[in-house]
Amino acid sequence: MFNLPIYYTTANSSTYNQAFQLLDSALRIDRHNSMIYDNKHQALVKFGRFEEAKASLQMATENIGNFAAGFMAIAFLDEHLNNSISVKPNYEKATQRYEIRNHYSNEQQGIHNYCEIAFATLCLDKPIESKRSINSLITNYPNNEKVEYYNRLLATFNKADFIKEQFAKR
Repeated sequence: MFNLPIYYTTANSSTYNQAFQLLDSALRIDRHNSMIYDNKHQALVKFGRFEEAKASLQMATENIGNFAAGFMAIAFLDEHLNNSISVKPNYEKATQRYEIRNHYSNEQQGIHNYCEIAFATLCLDKPIESKRSINSLITNYPNNEKVEYYNRLLATFNKADFIKEQFAKR
């Protein structure tokens, strides 16, 4: 209901100010909706308001205990902002949240969580451990599209290029 396509609108300040007001209203109604926080974070990033984007994600991770993707996004922002002290802890929190989510996930969601854990492990500069994780998924779930996608992603992933691309001025 509140998933506004803000990220894809034109970078017009009055449009974004209205969108931010709508997002803030939506968060007052439902502070546990990760899509609202994600839209707000992406819009703030689009405007180069990185500290505000990080603050929004931090609020999201406080309100949504298992918002693993929020911790990943905070880590990416920290990498971009050269906040090296908090990068590793946020990647680790993301992996922990994905592990927790596996306790109550169905098989497909569990596969997704393990793929994300392999990705976060790679971001922690542990390529051997990451490859071991994805190889285990390949063994257990041959021909699974998500596993194949992550296998290709992890084989070619360059974190520095990814960060640069994510936060380039649009």
